[in-house]
Amino acid sequence: MRKIAVGAGVLGVLVFAGGAAAAGRYLITNVNQIKPSVRAQLKGNRGRQGPQGVQGPQGVQGAQGVQGVQGVQGAAGTARAVAVVNADGSQVSGSGFPRGVTGVSHTPGSGIYCIGLSPGIDPNDAVVGVTDDSDFGAVVNSVVNSTSCAAGSVEVQTWVLELNGTTAGSQLSQAHADEGFAVIVP
Repeated sequence: MRKIAVGAGVLGVLVFAGGAAAAGRYLITNVNQIKPSVRAQLKGNRGRQGPQGVQGPQGVQGAQGVQGVQGVQGAAGTARAVAVVNADGSQVSGSGFPRGVTGVSHTPGSGIYCIGLSPGIDPNDAVVGVTDDSDFGAVVNSVVNSTSCAAGSVEVQTWVLELNGTTAGSQLSQAHADEGFAVIVP
């Protein structure tokens, strides 16, 4: 009997040593390999918040916006000529304007106006802008070296851009339209 007891003891030591050696070969690569009751015991308290990180570099500066037409009242003090013209061709009177304007001629429905300027004022220096934005897409422009207006006058054309729907799709068109505008000659 003694041989069996010694053999069983040696066998037990070998099994225990083999299990310990086998445990050293396994690596836990996924939390799901851990028994859920053991995982629950591993959760601790949340730690303190770490220090704030270093501020990052400043971003690239954005593109400069488009400059709008200078306002009439702000320019009236230094401008050589200033006029605010209604859609019907009449002039608006205000603080400092009209100035340097001898008259306005206009054919109703044409969208074209001739603004007479005082002698010595170059009509090619005129800047115009829409004052009545009730129509979507209203546009005004001065015509350099106009042949439609008398010498010493600035020609102003007013347009309205319209979106016309068709069965083939939409199309952008422009048509002369009477619009209020401001004329400034700095």
